[in-house]
Amino acid sequence: MKAIKLLRESKRIKQSDMAVELNVSQPTIAMWEIDDNFPPAKKLPEIAKFFNCTIDDLFKIGSE
Repeated sequence: MKAIKLLRESKRIKQSDMAVELNVSQPTIAMWEIDDNFPPAKKLPEIAKFFNCTIDDLFKIGSE
């Protein structure tokens, strides 16, 4: 999801720090960011909360 990388970089958050907050590994964050793997649906609310956005925003940001 391009939005994850864009949001993370705009807030100057390292992948490793985000991984700790979301209780996943840093390589998992990297895979999400390059669209090699999508976050599980049950993680989407947690990711949206982490970035203070909506789940819809996660799918809109970066797709324009």
